[in-house]
Amino acid sequence: MRRNLLAVALLLGVAANTRAGGGTEVMTPGWDGFPALGSGSVTWSIAPGSRTFSASYALSGAAANRDHVVGLHHFDVTAITVFGGGSTSTGVGFSTITREGNTSAVADTTFGILDVDGSGNAATGYTFNGVHPGVYATQFHVREGGAPGCPLTDCNAIYRSGGVFAGELARFAVPGAIAFWSGDGDREDEIGSNAIAMVGAVGYRAGHFRQGFDLDGTGHLEIANPAADGLAPASGFTVSMWVYQDTFSNTASVFNLRNLSNASGFTLEPAYNAPGSFLFAVNTDGTPSGFSLLTPSGFPFDRWFWIAATFDAATHTMRVYRDGELVAERNDVPGSVMSLTGSESLAIGHNLVYGANFDGGIDEVLFFDYALPATDLIALYTDHVFRDGLE
Repeated sequence: MRRNLLAVALLLGVAANTRAGGGTEVMTPGWDGFPALGSGSVTWSIAPGSRTFSASYALSGAAANRDHVVGLHHFDVTAITVFGGGSTSTGVGFSTITREGNTSAVADTTFGILDVDGSGNAATGYTFNGVHPGVYATQFHVREGGAPGCPLTDCNAIYRSGGVFAGELARFAVPGAIAFWSGDGDREDEIGSNAIAMVGAVGYRAGHFRQGFDLDGTGHLEIANPAADGLAPASGFTVSMWVYQDTFSNTASVFNLRNLSNASGFTLEPAYNAPGSFLFAVNTDGTPSGFSLLTPSGFPFDRWFWIAATFDAATHTMRVYRDGELVAERNDVPGSVMSLTGSESLAIGHNLVYGANFDGGIDEVLFFDYALPATDLIALYTDHVFRDGLE
């Protein structure tokens, strides 16, 4: 990832510290006061198959007989944001989820009070329920003072994981997110190891968030064997991204996963001969005519818009969202799962069957192996609120 200077400092080392289910972070003195600390740690976990995040703090050799609160700096890799929603199972003190240079109180969220005893020891913890799907990098901290003595907007961080400028962050993906191509100056998958190949002319432009992929109608991005990389979910999926249409790119898929005979997988593309409309098609019978279709209109040119498409085989449902709103759906998709043969490719900005290439920008491409509910999709769309935090 190539971020701006402050962002580089904050995200340095993240890829090497990826841990899907949990880990233990070392606490060190923070930048406000640097009080004594013998040792400190935070053990965190996100339960397999769930959206519950827990963290337990332990200090020893700290300044004795002091009251603190615990919290975290939480950086969504797609946006500087908070977990959103949920509640905690332990602790009665209030704290904050913050970003550098700005502090944001979180309504209805409590954190644990960390009381240091006369020997300099302390322990507490908290649990978030209903964490939004996404990719996260987290820095844990201890803030001086206890509620109400520590105001939400002015509370010194005296201990933190990763040291000054968060040299090492705990990184995890909420279950279900299987790939994330941000286009921030590289083609890397920020969740896993699914670097996507650049075919022809592919560059970078100012994106909706930092940088995005710049496609001029002659190049695209592609993974030749997505099934081998775990990127071919048959029972359901979600794909979301930001798109900028420079010109009408007739049938040039912004995202498709299918074989060359057009008898499997799905596509999301500008609809044939219909500027401003998008086609979402999912194949469930293994023949070229076996696609279920949605073709919503109203997609603009010459500005960024957000689009997401979901498929759920269990409920026979397809949906398309634009800028946070549901714009098309059907609940009668036949068959039991999406048809896949193992010979599919995955392409961004290119129609695998007809060869059309997209002319415009594509940014923040997220791929999930299940159909996200509307509440989570709206969260993905609106999580840009704090995106200026690392500028």
